[in-house]
Amino acid sequence: MNNASPYKVSKLEYAFHQITTTQECQLQRKYHLDNFVSLILKSRPIVRSYKGQPLSAVYLEIYKELQRQFCYEFESCVASYDPQKLALREWTTLLLDEAVRNTLNKANLQQLALAAQQCKPQTEIWQYALSELCNGLRYSDRLLHISTSRLSVDDYNEALNKTFLYICNYINSYDPKRGEFISWVNYRLDKMIGQTLTEKQDPMVQALRGKIIRTKYALKVVVRNTADTDLQRWLYLNRHTSHAKSANTFQMTSIVCIAIQISHLIQQDHRLADDILFTIAQGAATQYPSVCSLDLSAFEAIPQLDLPLSVLEQIRDYIQTDPANQFQKCIRGHPNATFQAIALSRLAGNTWKEIAVSLNVGIPALSNFFQRQLKILAPSIRKAIQD
Repeated sequence: MNNASPYKVSKLEYAFHQITTTQECQLQRKYHLDNFVSLILKSRPIVRSYKGQPLSAVYLEIYKELQRQFCYEFESCVASYDPQKLALREWTTLLLDEAVRNTLNKANLQQLALAAQQCKPQTEIWQYALSELCNGLRYSDRLLHISTSRLSVDDYNEALNKTFLYICNYINSYDPKRGEFISWVNYRLDKMIGQTLTEKQDPMVQALRGKIIRTKYALKVVVRNTADTDLQRWLYLNRHTSHAKSANTFQMTSIVCIAIQISHLIQQDHRLADDILFTIAQGAATQYPSVCSLDLSAFEAIPQLDLPLSVLEQIRDYIQTDPANQFQKCIRGHPNATFQAIALSRLAGNTWKEIAVSLNVGIPALSNFFQRQLKILAPSIRKAIQD
């Protein structure tokens, strides 16, 4: 067999050519098809290798299933493929996307979740397992979807990211005996979507988001106007001044370097650059806490042990027993709307809207009161859990 390409084409095009021109010998065709599939799966978004090591266990099984699914999609469509209408790379990307969706069924997502539970928390392999799990969920077609008339794409993605954060923090709380993993995920996603819809109506959240967006665009202007020469000048001045080793100088150098990197990124991938700038703008606005930061994540910020759920239960028990009688302050005119009642409701997974209705209090008044009290009480809660 002649292994030299008959014309100057990419490896992918050559492999495809070998498949379509080798019809008589099934062994040769299978050899070329396997080579073609291997080339395609190098760009797969799931079950990536860990530190270059060979895949094993559930990740290897899912990879093999993905191979089978892609071969099936390819054989089903190759006869009707028209290179004049769609480039080979684009066509194979569509096939790979479909194969990934079909591979990520409920059973395989369940196996990814169980694999993550078996890893020791806070280790690199644990982070890898969680990353593969969240990627699997994102690329599957199993997540709860909401009409765009109810929720914008950005708001849905925000709820989804909160759900992924919850999964990473509480993966060990999932009990396979009580139901499917995807049902557990979609229940939490539904809660996060409801929370996001409620927060959209909160004046405080709207004002904060406006500030974040304005900050992001201001940062973008600064970044666009930052050039490589600015970094060179700063480094030169830094080297020839007596304050070159100060902490402030180091921070400023880091800021200039980051601005240069984002400036380059804007030209290559403006969406990713926008995401990074938005995250930085959010960080700059943290001195104005929003309702977003006052839900379960406010309690999750307390240093946790290896078993996050156990810590959450400790927080719940501490607020419930209230040994120092410090959680009984209430909203004026609403004796039942104590910090204790509100916090326990949030820890139970209720939305702000649900709590507001049950206590007959407006959401802005409820969130303002909770925010002020949490700022005062958080140190004592943290101390009690750590002790």
